[in-house]
Amino acid sequence: MGLNDYARALLAWPGFAPSPRQTAKLEVLTVGELGFADGATLEQLWQRVRELGLQLCPLDLAPAWRLVYLDQPEEVETARHKAPRGSITVLSPPPSDADEFPKGFYLRRMDGQLWLRGYTCGLDVVWQPDAVLAALISP
Repeated sequence: MGLNDYARALLAWPGFAPSPRQTAKLEVLTVGELGFADGATLEQLWQRVRELGLQLCPLDLAPAWRLVYLDQPEEVETARHKAPRGSITVLSPPPSDADEFPKGFYLRRMDGQLWLRGYTCGLDVVWQPDAVLAALISP
């Protein structure tokens, strides 16, 4: 799989620790499906996920999912300052509040290659209604 520099920074972060192997069920939905027709900030998304009885994913879930989710469709359109089409952002608690440190991971297929990519953004950035997210279904 491909990694960008933000993903490498997350994997090297001292607090990153793979958890014991276990089965997880994910809910994949858009920002709009969470009830935000005009978009939402990460903090609003995290709050809504909890309100719906879902959980934020542990940071190590995204790399594990990337290893098994091999048939992700590819989208070629990219846009600056928004989640790329076809990507799935795995909602997890941020390892740091610093805007320049990655907030988490997203999965993407680009040019035929599977990617685990990290992303940065300020907590005030509004995610578009069509951004696709994954949250953990509570056991």
